[in-house]
Amino acid sequence: MNKSEFEQAVRTELMRVPIAERRTWDNNKLFFWFMKAKTDNPRLAWDRCPGDPWQWVPGICKHLIGPNAF
Repeated sequence: MNKSEFEQAVRTELMRVPIAERRTWDNNKLFFWFMKAKTDNPRLAWDRCPGDPWQWVPGICKHLIGPNAF
């Protein structure tokens, strides 16, 4: 898996969460969501990631959570 495939897998999983719920999330809730999603979806376990995959998640999700979520 490369970074673009990981990004798409994260976005796909995150879009399953209702937008109203995503808008209430802070970084902690996003982290807990990612940990749970990672156990449910093996595509989120980026084995060859340079470092911890979590480091990429907030940036990937920037436009999918918070008050400007779509």
